[in-house]
Order: sequence, then structure tokens, then C-alpha cells
Amino acid sequence: MAKAKLSRVSTVDLRKELNRRQAQVGALMARRTKLAAELASLDAELDAFSGAVAVAAPAASVAGGKAKPGRPGRKPRKANRGAATRAANSMTLTQSLQKVLKSKTINQ
Repeated sequence: MAKAKLSRVSTVDLRKELNRRQAQVGALMARRTKLAAELASLDAELDAFSGAVAVAAPAASVAGGKAKPGRPGRKPRKANRGAATRAANSMTLTQSLQKVLKSKTINQ
């Protein structure tokens, strides 16, 4: 179905669409509350088995609220870690291969 330009939609149709969407809010909130209760039950089960819930609480509370920006579960970076240094080997790759393949023969 092609979308109509907003300027071509009558105010009556706009009001109908707003009412349709507002009618869905109650059902969605009830579903959200039910799912939040189910999640709390699962957290309690996990707590009983492991001693502590391993997952963080969601950013938006059940009562509502806005989620905090950012990636969930990501740990903040430590400050002043210093520059990472490259590992130093006693031999180069070429030297290591020469040592390993010194007495080997290649079968064709």
C-alpha cells in the first residue's frame, strides 16, 4: 500500500489513525507488564540456582521511563591503561619455519 503525503490526508483520517494507535497502547502496556512479571520470575529462578542474577536490570523500569543510551552490558573502558605493546618473540617467523622444516622432506 502506497503511503499518502501528509498534506493530502484529511484531518478526519488523521484523527482516526491517532485513535487507532491510542487504542493499542492499553493492550501493549498490559503485555509489557505481563512480560516484566515473567522476567522477574525467571530472574528469581536464576537467583535460586546460581546465588545471583547474572544479567543487569533493564534501563527502563516497569513503571516506565526512558532507556539510557549506549550498549547494554558493555563495560566502561579503564582510563590510563597505557599503550599496548607488541609481544616480542625470540625468533622471527622465518627463523622458526626454517628450524622446524630443516630435516623435513616434501612429498609430491
